[in-house]
Amino acid sequence: MNRPVNVVLDIRQTSDPPTDAAELRELWTRVEKYLAGTSLRATEKVVVPLRDDQTCVLWIQDRLRAPDRVDDTTVFSIRGVLEPATVRHRCTTCSAAGVVTYGPFLCSGCDQGDQPGRVCDEHAVVIEGRMTATCARHRPACSCGAAATFWCNGELCRGRNAFCDRHRVGHPGGVDMSYCRDCFRQKFPDCAAQGCNSTGSIACEFVVDGRRATCGNAACARHAYRWQIFGPHKRGLGLCPEHALRLKSLEDRQIVFQIVAGTANRRRGPRTDNRRTYLRLPRLTIVRHIFINSRSRKLEIHSIDRMFGELQHDNRTDGVMRRLLQEHEKIRKEDLAAAERDGARGRELFDKLTAWLRARGRAEVANHISFADYRPRSNLLFVNVEPEYLGRFIGRGGAEKRAVSNDLGVRVEVERK
Repeated sequence: MNRPVNVVLDIRQTSDPPTDAAELRELWTRVEKYLAGTSLRATEKVVVPLRDDQTCVLWIQDRLRAPDRVDDTTVFSIRGVLEPATVRHRCTTCSAAGVVTYGPFLCSGCDQGDQPGRVCDEHAVVIEGRMTATCARHRPACSCGAAATFWCNGELCRGRNAFCDRHRVGHPGGVDMSYCRDCFRQKFPDCAAQGCNSTGSIACEFVVDGRRATCGNAACARHAYRWQIFGPHKRGLGLCPEHALRLKSLEDRQIVFQIVAGTANRRRGPRTDNRRTYLRLPRLTIVRHIFINSRSRKLEIHSIDRMFGELQHDNRTDGVMRRLLQEHEKIRKEDLAAAERDGARGRELFDKLTAWLRARGRAEVANHISFADYRPRSNLLFVNVEPEYLGRFIGRGGAEKRAVSNDLGVRVEVERK
């Protein structure tokens, strides 16, 4: 069996090229008649004359293996056909003017039956903000009726609305990005502080209703307040100037509600090591310091735990807050147990303190002091001292307080009210 001769049929110079398989077979029949008795080893290009002074070209791919003489046993394998270029997608605008040009862009406004219209490079209109094109007739319009110049990709528009330059607001950083006025106000709100012209970069997270809706204001870094309810190493809740001042006037239960609701709104923490961390409610000891710092009030651990428990079993508490409180319940029990142990140890040290005072003839001072708090981590014993006995308890230059601290092995401090 003869090895087939691989050829490429070039019909680009043919003014009437075949359009289907039957016409291609008819063309190839004429080519085979012309090649009969010729040698294909002498050249890699064979020009085959056709009717009406037309020609086609046969490119021999493996000339060295071609037969010396083409006969009835020669087998050809057409590896490819080089056809004349045709414009499959014509520009709709140019076609209306009787001109044929290639339209690489789609214009949804120029419908052609079930196919979108096409636009050439000359008639394509591409406006800022989206890599799509239209013809000039179907260019997007602004809400005011003028021709649009950009698509707004802000949070409200999300690339669905186009605007003209009259409604354009540039990015404050000067980057090549624009917004409509509504999207700009949402992304770069004004600072809530009176008279401040800066951008409010920190949203206020103060909850204004039982559905955890926040106040909606924002403040710049200079006027915003960070309520550090999660400890010093985590980003606290942002508050605008108005609600930062309002913390001091809130009731105790309202403070607890703000802590739980703010944590629920900030449920998802930062991503670390491809894992999403989840914020938890602060421990009771931290909440105790929150009351001291925000309200100048020192509450008992049991009182704080009771307020968390009441909020947990309140029917008006939503599901996210209730799940947070349920997770927090185990930690609260641990904190209560630790508070009992620390309290017992603190009272033991306080009894040693009063005994130390009586042993040195200072029973009157011992009768006018009371136990306040004990912090085992820092080894601090806090006591309450009646004002008229404060000087006698501390001593000149703090000498008496230092002496009792050295003898008891614990640092004694006076509780500041």
